[in-house]
Amino acid sequence: MTKELTNMTVDELRGHAKEVAKEIARREGERLSQARQAIEKKAREFGTSIEELFGKKSKPKSSPTPKAPKKVLYIDDSGKEWGRAKSGWTEAQKKKYKSKNEKNLGS
Repeated sequence: MTKELTNMTVDELRGHAKEVAKEIARREGERLSQARQAIEKKAREFGTSIEELFGKKSKPKSSPTPKAPKKVLYIDDSGKEWGRAKSGWTEAQKKKYKSKNEKNLGS
């Protein structure tokens, strides 16, 4: 077989690699299926199921935790919200753009 491989083009080798990968996946699936059937049979002999022994087949995926909204400290003339003052702002601009929430807090 080695001689045959050395005479093949790269495209031919890639084609064979895809076929080999598919066959490996098929055989692995078959092996796992046989193992599952054997375990299910043994579980039935003990009067139980694999779900009862090992839990549910798959756990429901939980939704990601929502991120906390960013605190708005400044709102400029265009309505854009800022979490902190822009580096070029003067103290007067910072005071002017301070959000209403921040003004009410006394910050």
